[in-house]
Amino acid sequence: MLCPARWLLSLAAAAVLAAGAPARADDGGQMYGKKCLACHGLDGAGDKPLGRKSGAPDLRRSGLSQDEIEAVIAQGRGKMMGYKDRLTAEQISAIAGYVKGSLVRPPAPK
Repeated sequence: MLCPARWLLSLAAAAVLAAGAPARADDGGQMYGKKCLACHGLDGAGDKPLGRKSGAPDLRRSGLSQDEIEAVIAQGRGKMMGYKDRLTAEQISAIAGYVKGSLVRPPAPK
């Protein structure tokens, strides 16, 4: 068993390592849940009350590229604030990857 001082040191070291770790792709869904869910909803439809009020688009129908989604997240658009001062580039990329890979639906065949 670790003594209390060693336990606190281990905990502090783990916190420092975690803070410096780059965002993983699977973190994108978690960050989406924290930053985007209130307006865009779980499925990206933008039909939450706050999303309807602010004009949040339906992300499922987005034709934006990964880079364009990252730019919107970083700089904001319409009533959406930008996150470039609140999230790292890796976190923004992870959220954009989640949106592009998990929410955007391909257009229906004609």
